[in-house]
Amino acid sequence: MAPVKWALSILDWRSHAVDEFADHPIGVYKAQCGHLLMMVAELMDGPGGKPCEACAETQVRDALGGDLP
Repeated sequence: MAPVKWALSILDWRSHAVDEFADHPIGVYKAQCGHLLMMVAELMDGPGGKPCEACAETQVRDALGGDLP
């Protein structure tokens, strides 16, 4: 699995988890939560602000290897 990057959305000012090598629609990144971010969004190694709760939960679930307690 490719390392996840984070991008700040100007629509909700939250950082969203993005797999930069996934199959994205033309011109946008599709975050793990389904949020769409313009491809001009800067991809960072960590959240650059308050993370999206759904993306953060997905990251924790993936790190634990399954369901959350």
